[in-house]
Amino acid sequence: LLKSQSLLKRRPRQAATMFRKAVIAFAFVLLSKETRAESGGLRRSTPPVGEGSSLPPAAAASVSPDGAVPLDDLLKHSFHVSFSAGEDQPAAAFPGGPNCDGGYCVEGWGNKPQGEAGSSGTVLFLHGGGSNVRRYRDVWPRLGKLMPPGTDYKIIFLSAWISKSTDSMEWFRILDSSQKYPDITDRWNTHQMSDALRILEKIVEQVGSEMSDGKQLGFENVWMSGHSQGALLSAAFPLIGTQKLVKGSFSIASYPLPGRCDQSSPYLYDGGTRGCSGSAERPVGFNTEKLTALKMGFYTGTMDDQFPPSHSVAPDAVKTQVPAKADYSFPRWRVTLQKWQFDPSKGNVHFWFAPGRTHKDITWQDSSDAWFRALITFVQGKTSEIQAEAWPMWSPE
Repeated sequence: LLKSQSLLKRRPRQAATMFRKAVIAFAFVLLSKETRAESGGLRRSTPPVGEGSSLPPAAAASVSPDGAVPLDDLLKHSFHVSFSAGEDQPAAAFPGGPNCDGGYCVEGWGNKPQGEAGSSGTVLFLHGGGSNVRRYRDVWPRLGKLMPPGTDYKIIFLSAWISKSTDSMEWFRILDSSQKYPDITDRWNTHQMSDALRILEKIVEQVGSEMSDGKQLGFENVWMSGHSQGALLSAAFPLIGTQKLVKGSFSIASYPLPGRCDQSSPYLYDGGTRGCSGSAERPVGFNTEKLTALKMGFYTGTMDDQFPPSHSVAPDAVKTQVPAKADYSFPRWRVTLQKWQFDPSKGNVHFWFAPGRTHKDITWQDSSDAWFRALITFVQGKTSEIQAEAWPMWSPE
């Protein structure tokens, strides 16, 4: 200090310069300490890239007062699934842990703690094959802000249990893609599909038993939704995965599951377009209440080249690949539902095109979040407010 005072008297300009540098250095140290939060305290501003597409920066996350836990993150759920001695055991390999008591543990992430339901209902969302729950967790800070005021929905993103590759999960295997099959559905492992529907029934039972304001949610207040592989299952489950009635399903880029020429197999079906005897019939004991009470929504991109929705909106390249109009997703669903005796006058089945969206970029990669807006609008029963082009289910192409 004495040296600084002496320097100030002899060389005032030099002393002033040194003082300014010291202030700047001190401020930099303070700033560094403030921004170096605890591990996990601040979310990344840009979600990791996946499936070959880039994403815009996610919305900044709110954090708890201690800066340690993001308030708009999702909470881990662990569903214990077991099968009694009299039940067929699943053929697929499932992750099991020390807390599974000899059963299987299926992981999910929800916007409410496990055991707590949403008073407006719960949506169980199944990601696409080759994707994972993390991609939806990364964009949840943005999606969470779209939850409608005055509603209390719980959203659970369920994780598939079959590992495809590093950071990539699927609900069932795809058979040898180098082989040619009579139909796209012939490429899917039907045994694992059937297992998946059985496992989902046990998970939905647990979700339906969650409590809200002292009351049990109920199986009938659970919505199913999903993308691609997850959409196949989320659309099939309410129809053939359970005898009980769920609230409904909203399937993004889906296709009817394949049928078997065997009435004793209640878990798989299609519209019978391949002439497979009995495949278009409803399973024995089908709950006919579903024909009017079950709400079903189908939402697919016009540029989808995996499950193209309609010949009328398909790009030329897709029309060349799939020339028959009946093989498109929406017409094929129409055949299935017509033969199952769904009544168009009841207005409980809807189809929409997502303009310009492909099979891959229709959900978490879509920075406009149009898919999530459509999903939440649908579960509120506001189908006329969905911002997408409706496809007339019962009209010819």
